[in-house]
Amino acid sequence: MTAVVRRARLAAALADGRYHNAEALQQSLGVGRRQLWALLRSLTDLGLAFESSPGRGYRLESPLELLDRDRILAAIVPEARRQAHALEILAEVDSTNRHLLDKPGGAGAGQVCLAEHQSAGRGRHGRHWASPYGANLYLSLGWRFAWPQAGLSALGVACAVAVARALTDAGVADIGLKWPNDVLFGGRKLGGILLESMEANGRARRGVMGVGLNVRMPAAAAEQVDQPWTDVETALGRAVSRNALAGAVIGRLLLALGEFEAAGPGPFVEQWRRYDIMPGKNAVLRWTNGQVCGVVEGINPAGELALSIGGEIRHYAYGEVSLRPES
Repeated sequence: MTAVVRRARLAAALADGRYHNAEALQQSLGVGRRQLWALLRSLTDLGLAFESSPGRGYRLESPLELLDRDRILAAIVPEARRQAHALEILAEVDSTNRHLLDKPGGAGAGQVCLAEHQSAGRGRHGRHWASPYGANLYLSLGWRFAWPQAGLSALGVACAVAVARALTDAGVADIGLKWPNDVLFGGRKLGGILLESMEANGRARRGVMGVGLNVRMPAAAAEQVDQPWTDVETALGRAVSRNALAGAVIGRLLLALGEFEAAGPGPFVEQWRRYDIMPGKNAVLRWTNGQVCGVVEGINPAGELALSIGGEIRHYAYGEVSLRPES
């Protein structure tokens, strides 16, 4: 049994938030006292805090709802469930996107990977994505299809709308979207989407859509976040099932991909405009070697950002947007 497997089993044993006897934990994990203590200490590297009590043992400060394959599948709407051809749950991984991209032959259509923790979770431009163990959603979905005329910008719009729909279904009101990949509530970041594709014969044939969604962000892990944020439980004002939410998001993504293939980006561009928080605002669009400033005019039918610059509207397929203070 590897250290990663032992650590996952220890987290599962303590997930109920109750005290567990040290000797019983040692026996179930096949370790001695020092090894158990090392494993407990390593939980803090994953964003988990634990308590000890003489005579009672150890417990997590907060219970966990760990991901469960059967519960997630049951939460996917029936018309989408048959498209989920493989659903994999990992305790720890570097990145769910990278895990699918590295599969031999690439990620197949409907392959889904979720993880309790990412050691190298990424947002756009390689930014670190805080991934405390068992707290939020880190999931990726693979897809294979003859790529339509529309590019990744339009596909990103479709995926963002799918996530917004899932959150609305869950009862989260006033969801906002910020081009190209931010999901917001009350102006604070609730989640993000990272699209990555593989090329075949000059046209993208395989894509991986990654979704990171804050569900129950621990205060300690929040220190790693460098922008205003919130989580689903704060938005709802109550506890929420990670498994139910995972199923809802996966279902909405699968349905959206089918709709995107059949109808193109048009329906999603219209839906995006209902959630878009940017039109009419002054913004800076940055990319690796430059930036432009302008007034956001929304997105065009290809899912590209429309910026008014000196009275001329220009369209951009990629970059990162930040708002400027009103002058």
